[in-house]
Amino acid sequence: MNFLHKLGLLVAILGSSCLIKPQTVKAQSQTKPIPINLGFNGGTTITWDKSDEIIQKMWLDNPTFANIDVFGCIRGWNGCTESDAQIIHLKRNNDLKLKHIPATNTTLLTIITQNRQTKATSLHFYQITKASRTSQPLITAAVSPLAATRRATDPRSLSRFNMTPAEITSRIDLAIAKVEEQGRLSSKLQPLVVFSNMLKKGAQEQHALALSGVSVSLVEEVLKR
Repeated sequence: MNFLHKLGLLVAILGSSCLIKPQTVKAQSQTKPIPINLGFNGGTTITWDKSDEIIQKMWLDNPTFANIDVFGCIRGWNGCTESDAQIIHLKRNNDLKLKHIPATNTTLLTIITQNRQTKATSLHFYQITKASRTSQPLITAAVSPLAATRRATDPRSLSRFNMTPAEITSRIDLAIAKVEEQGRLSSKLQPLVVFSNMLKKGAQEQHALALSGVSVSLVEEVLKR
């Protein structure tokens, strides 16, 4: 290794250190990246909505087969100047040919969150792998004990339909089953199925509505039956 190469390497290391030095990052409890198998049948939602964590930064090492939708704002994304996002959604796409990025079957997703109350930051790792089917449609990354207690004592507080999540999913599943029996299940009803499944997994109602893409009018129509 010649002198110029060594000097360039030293500058790169020092530059990286300067970038991360101002932040005190606490590693997630599981130091090994959390595995996510991502298929074309559906994506994976990762949420901090049951905690005080806000997503500050994130990056996907190899975006050739996966992309990320953000519910809310992350500073530096799409012109956002402040961060308030607590939910992201991973989707599998057909392999892209990107210059200088080789096609792979796996990639690392890194996310830095910050607690709104304590201002402490945390580092989260997810290993995304191509698969025939998605293994985890919903991952709850963190839970606030206070928020969990509040929802448990007042299960209707977040419902615009004046029903508990269990009542909503029960009626939706019954309606879907009747339609399937008649052999006329339409692709237009698929967001309704996704909405029901997200509620079963513990997602908040407003977030399940936003991420499933189902219309409020369709949900109301089904719940009235």
